[in-house]
Amino acid sequence: MDVYFYTKQGCPLCERAEGALESLVSKYSLTVYRTDIRYDQEAYRKYRDMIPVIELPDGNVLWGRIDIDEIGRACRSSFK
Repeated sequence: MDVYFYTKQGCPLCERAEGALESLVSKYSLTVYRTDIRYDQEAYRKYRDMIPVIELPDGNVLWGRIDIDEIGRACRSSFK
């Protein structure tokens, strides 16, 4: 499953969310596409106040304080 992870360097919430996301890559066969919003103007305009952000294929968007349980629930929901 393709997921899009929006982040920026020096963001502690982003680092935690990325660790949680990485720990679920194998379990949910995730392909993670990372975008640093500092280098993508469209992503910056869309998500600058929300990062970290994870977009899932079903349109579900996780943002802010994202934990492993929230990502797991969203992935399971995306498979339905």
